[in-house]
Amino acid sequence: MLVVDAVTGATRGAMVGHSDKIKHLAYGADGRTLATAGSDGTVRSWPT
Repeated sequence: MLVVDAVTGATRGAMVGHSDKIKHLAYGADGRTLATAGSDGTVRSWPT
């Protein structure tokens, strides 16, 4: 998953972990965590 600056469109980084497409994502209540669920059957938690 690429992290892209919404204003400039510049790529800010990459999060590697799923081996297939990401189907769902959600921010945690604290706004510091991103959860993703992939077509590969995995769920990942990412610090933001």
